[in-house]
Amino acid sequence: MERAEGDARAKVCLAGRLTLSADRLLPINLAIRDWARRDEAVAQRLRRVDNQRMDLLREMIGTFCPDPDEVKARSLLAFCTAIGSHFLAADHNGRTRAEVIARAADLLLNLPPDAPDRPDRLVPDRRLRIADSPVPGRLPGR
Repeated sequence: MERAEGDARAKVCLAGRLTLSADRLLPINLAIRDWARRDEAVAQRLRRVDNQRMDLLREMIGTFCPDPDEVKARSLLAFCTAIGSHFLAADHNGRTRAEVIARAADLLLNLPPDAPDRPDRLVPDRRLRIADSPVPGRLPGR
């Protein structure tokens, strides 16, 4: 990420795309999380990777948010949005999933909704289906 171009907000979005792209890496990530629930060695490695991801988020968000507690909260919410939004089956009453997640990203990254130079979003508009699950016949994490 050190060599990536753009401001901290753009780097947060790039990191999300690189590690959680819906088409290829997200299913792998979710399968590893499921595996970590049953294997302590995998859980330790996952914790190490998640800690690195959270450290990067905190560092990047800290460039525009001066409150350390708020930096931690925004980082946690961003990471949970990236991982957890795929499990949510709720409708958004007149908005698409992508619109709601885009607004959530704006709030987390302290951007107005009409910012002309908004970075790409944290999470693509994609809900996991049972067929996408690393465990056949059930949604990941269930």
